Amino acid sequence: MKYYIPFLLICLLFTSCKHRARITVSGYLDSADGTIIRITNIANNMVFDSVKLNNNHFVLKTKLPNSGFYYLDFESPVINRQAWSHSCLLYAEDNAKYVFSASGPNDILYNQYKIASSSTDQKKIDELRMLEQALKYKFRQKKNKLKINSQNFLNKSQINLYKIYSDSLIITDSLIIAEDMRLRRSFIAANKATFYTPYLINQAADLFENYDFYKNVLGNLNEKIKESSYTKEAEERLKAVTKLYKGAKVPEIAGQDIKRQEYQNRLQ
Repeated sequence: MKYYIPFLLICLLFTSCKHRARITVSGYLDSADGTIIRITNIANNMVFDSVKLNNNHFVLKTKLPNSGFYYLDFESPVINRQAWSHSCLLYAEDNAKYVFSASGPNDILYNQYKIASSSTDQKKIDELRMLEQALKYKFRQKKNKLKINSQNFLNKSQINLYKIYSDSLIITDSLIIAEDMRLRRSFIAANKATFYTPYLINQAADLFENYDFYKNVLGNLNEKIKESSYTKEAEERLKAVTKLYKGAKVPEIAGQDIKRQEYQNRLQ
């Protein structure tokens, strides 16, 4: 038996390491020295590597448990009781290199940073981010005008006109959300050979309303993507949606509502 143990250990070590992702992330961030840059899991509760920004530059060389989605997380030092933090989505691919650039904290906070990478999936992340930025820019001027007019009428105590413009702002925000969801569905439909597609489906807020669309996309994914844990998770979420309908039974809910009436064990 002792002759086989070393061989088995080598096999186990090889198996456990073969899916690891060795990546290099270098970057430039202006006017933010002292900022801590971390690579974390998506839940943002596990740090795999970190470095402090020095002279506007940073480099991270690390081994991650496996290829997949992570966050490049930024946290500034506290200056004059103020600080900022933001997480940028990153797809870690073995032996991939990433070059991050931002002209300042605002570029990060408003998702206007750039990540040049050899990873195909990372390129897809950035492609959608740029499309969403263009969409927001399209509505920005309209929102700014509504905000200015709303504030002017408030200053003049013209409450009725103030309410009209305030309501228009709310409607515009709802329209932006609807347009962004439509944009994401269009992106998902056109990209069936990237892990980013099932990842996006896992984040989708309209699975119930667009069940057939998402089911069709998952059924037509590239075979490699179909076998991923992201697709399996998306399929489970979609399966759960089929159990949601008006009048469906839900787990027991104890207690009373604000009118002191007992909660009813049914969806209304």
